[in-house]
Amino acid sequence: GKGKKNGKRVSKPERETDVETARANAALWELKLKVTDQDLAECREAHFSLACLNERLTNKLHRSEEDSMDMSRYWQRKEEEHEQEVRNLMEDMKRQEELALNEKNKMAQDIRMIQDKVKDLKEIKAQLEQELSDVRESMDAADKNHRENICKIEDN
Repeated sequence: GKGKKNGKRVSKPERETDVETARANAALWELKLKVTDQDLAECREAHFSLACLNERLTNKLHRSEEDSMDMSRYWQRKEEEHEQEVRNLMEDMKRQEELALNEKNKMAQDIRMIQDKVKDLKEIKAQLEQELSDVRESMDAADKNHRENICKIEDN
């Protein structure tokens, strides 16, 4: 029984060396396992941090998109209000132009009517002056005739 028949016997120092090697290998593997567990924990922590960051960034992007759409709607509404205001001002201006044109035409008509009346008054004035001149001539002739008659009466 004891030992190997066809082989060498392992000496005690060799066995101790094998045990020490096995212990060293076990310690090395334990250390590798510990480092791997630590790396795994760090990876999990990094993964969790990145997942949280990704969620925050996704939420921020969503809020930014909503803000962008809100601003777009706001500016579109402002532009529509501005365009409506421009249309209203253009309509007001057109009405004012029509009123001004009507007023101008009425004033031109009034001026023509006044000019016609002035012309009529000038014609009446000329006619009255002519009549006055005729009356003066007639009075002068009557006066002359009257004096001549007085002279004839006085001479007789």
